[in-house]
Amino acid sequence: MQCGQRTHAVTAIEITLFFTAFVAATYAFGVYLFATIVPDIRAALGFGQDVVGLATGLTQAGLMISALLSGMVATAIGAF
Repeated sequence: MQCGQRTHAVTAIEITLFFTAFVAATYAFGVYLFATIVPDIRAALGFGQDVVGLATGLTQAGLMISALLSGMVATAIGAF
């Protein structure tokens, strides 16, 4: 190692935080973008507000169930 150079090993916590931030940023982008394109989706496909609401609600419920189940699966089989 030369004088003045430092090496840094990436830890599992840093990797986890990086990908958590990535998912949070992309998910939030999708959530906020969806509201702006709903009128175009409804016009193009002929959906009513009830269909859009049902699709949105089912998506949120599926995400919540997946988050709960993935936590249980990770505990059962181990995270690494």
